[in-house]
Amino acid sequence: MRGAVIPELATEFRVSKGLLGLLGPAGTLGYVVAIAVVGTIAAHSTWNGGACSDSSCWS
Repeated sequence: MRGAVIPELATEFRVSKGLLGLLGPAGTLGYVVAIAVVGTIAAHSTWNGGACSDSSCWS
């Protein structure tokens, strides 16, 4: 598949323009959630000086 992806998806899967309009915001939201989760885990693991070695650190 070459070129713009959204028009290709429209012809391949026969979806409405309204649903295609949700692809960009859904992708952005997924990206933000993933970054927030990784950041939360990273911040939590360094809170104790990075010394968490068992599951009791996660409570």
